[in-house]
Amino acid sequence: MNKNSLSFCIIGAGMSGLLMAIQLKKAGYNNLRILEKAPDLGGTWFHNTYPGVACDVPSHYYCYSFYRNPRWSRKFAPGSEIHEYFKNVAKKFDLIKHIELNSEVSAAKFNGEHWFLETKNNKHYQVDFLISATGILHQASIPNIPGLEKFKGPIFHTSQWNHDFDFNNKIVAVIGNGSTGTQLIPPLIKKTKQLILFQRTAQWIMPIKDRVYGPWVTLARRFIPGLTSILYAYNKKTFESFTRLVLEDGWQRALVRKATKAALNSVRDEALRGKLRPNYEPACKRIVLSNTFYKAMQSENAVLNTDNIIAIDETGIISENKSNQQRLHTELDAIVLATGFNPRAFVRPMQLLNENNLSLDEVWKEKITAYRTVSLPDFANFFMILGPNSPVGNFSVIAAAEYQTNYIVQCINKKLECKAKSIQASTKASLVYNQSIQDAMKSTVWLTGCSSWYLDEQGNSSTWPWSPKQFYSDLKAPDFKDYDFKY
Repeated sequence: MNKNSLSFCIIGAGMSGLLMAIQLKKAGYNNLRILEKAPDLGGTWFHNTYPGVACDVPSHYYCYSFYRNPRWSRKFAPGSEIHEYFKNVAKKFDLIKHIELNSEVSAAKFNGEHWFLETKNNKHYQVDFLISATGILHQASIPNIPGLEKFKGPIFHTSQWNHDFDFNNKIVAVIGNGSTGTQLIPPLIKKTKQLILFQRTAQWIMPIKDRVYGPWVTLARRFIPGLTSILYAYNKKTFESFTRLVLEDGWQRALVRKATKAALNSVRDEALRGKLRPNYEPACKRIVLSNTFYKAMQSENAVLNTDNIIAIDETGIISENKSNQQRLHTELDAIVLATGFNPRAFVRPMQLLNENNLSLDEVWKEKITAYRTVSLPDFANFFMILGPNSPVGNFSVIAAAEYQTNYIVQCINKKLECKAKSIQASTKASLVYNQSIQDAMKSTVWLTGCSSWYLDEQGNSSTWPWSPKQFYSDLKAPDFKDYDFKY
């Protein structure tokens, strides 16, 4: 068996799927297919087109290290530019011919040597390796509010933005104030007659030094050799240095406390400031970055509602005051669900079965785990990019994915070298590794007393509890003593 005889299916044509295809092709594997459920590539940056959508990682760091972009228009790039960047990547590395759009995988079954796939449009494939590049935050979280379906006006999730609705002079509710809601509210409030933010939990807001790059900067980046490399390295070092605030109560955490509290104090009205003040440690939840949210919430047409949402009817939202149980009916023209995503979906809702008909749902029923974020015991010839405990929120997911894809290629090379039928992480290695992760979590800021999407129902954190340096070390090369091979 040689490299050209091995076949691959990558699920997802977003950042990580394109990256996996590039790394496979660089390694000499060309028999690959990328199945994408959407009508275009780009993943997150195709689906999310709401006003104000942008990356919260500096642009010069939020790109592939081997294909930097000299044309970013600002320090924190808008979503449309990032989407265009990935479309250019697909053209540059000749990936278009490998991508099949509108092809959502519904089921995959391993028979001991090959994966058999079925899509929702009734296509069937057989491959040697299955690689999930579905991303982490791809399945919209729709709140279970009684009467949600009764509302007669437009109601939609931010990842399914209604571009046909005219927000001008309308009364609009936004449910949710995480990163998406915080980005959305400042541009939306300029259009609406009234915007009501329904806030369940207050967020710490970190001011950012965003700026527009002028034409001279753009020219310099294009024509001065090595400048984009310097900008990448500088932003990487600066951004990753702040990950220590997750791990220890040092100067980084003190600086974040000071900056977030100073930003909150810009809210002049004491009652409003009190409602916007969180009751937990900054960075316990993912820090929200914004220079404009507090100013927007002080607009005359802004209303902050911290009551519990009881129900939705044909004309609006019914909420109940937490202190006196008084109910309020708010009439609305539209409702925007800025309620985020299911952080534990990963490759699901696809049905994944191993050779013994054990499903991924059964394996992950009590706790979602993986070995070194990329592989699973009992699921041979299957890998994940940005799988469980990947460093979401610690540092750039692109930097993490580059190490993961290189690691996966090394595993594939080893399987080919050994002439084995399959490779999978051993159960023992996975148990030991995941215990070390949960032990390390105890000292992180995420377990200082808040509830967040980082934590599952049992309080286990699903992100990375160590430094970027350790992630890069752990994912630099596989220890094949921790893998089982079948011949």
